[in-house]
Amino acid sequence: MKWTFVIQQKLKVAVLLGVVMFFVVVFNLILQKNISDINRSVNSIYNDRLIPATDMFYLSDNFHHRQLAIEKFLFTTDYNTDQLRSTLDKYDKEMFALISKYEKTYLVEEESVFLKKFKEQVWNYSRIEREILSLSEHNKKTEALNLYESDGRASLEGTIKQLSDLTTIQSAVGGKLVSDTKGIVATSNFLSDLQLVLAIVIGAIITALVLSSKVINRPQERFNLN
Repeated sequence: MKWTFVIQQKLKVAVLLGVVMFFVVVFNLILQKNISDINRSVNSIYNDRLIPATDMFYLSDNFHHRQLAIEKFLFTTDYNTDQLRSTLDKYDKEMFALISKYEKTYLVEEESVFLKKFKEQVWNYSRIEREILSLSEHNKKTEALNLYESDGRASLEGTIKQLSDLTTIQSAVGGKLVSDTKGIVATSNFLSDLQLVLAIVIGAIITALVLSSKVINRPQERFNLN
């Protein structure tokens, strides 16, 4: 019967529309999540990688400047103990402020491990600096120079190396974030294309069903043989 066929066609259209709506909702939810992930990754690249990378440069610059100050004090007569202490205090404030700022960023486990080692190296070198100052204040500048040559220089170089290693890890983590973001973008583009193709295919099927329904419902012409 014609009416049963029409009902079947309408049911097919309704099912297809339901399928389309289901996939559209699912794809939109995935796309929204991807957009959120991309936003989070971009913010992390800026706040947890780019800004700290700049701070790392300032930290490295800090250590080179304090090395120059120590060596100028030990190898020349241009610096006295009070000047050196004032200079190192200034560098200490800058250094610990940068380290504290870096600690507040998002760190992966490997970064946390290397940061801990770096801080231990910093404290070790700071201890040597204080000993150099103490010896100099007690008119033992030769002993202070020997301490710097035996322990201080190596400790400072070790501190700078730890900082370099930490920067390398940070760069690797930033690269992974960029790679992950590219993957999310690629997935989003694929879903968008798939959604478009699905809509076109389902639209074509619905159109075919509607047209076939019209053909079935078209009134039959009666011919008069007289």
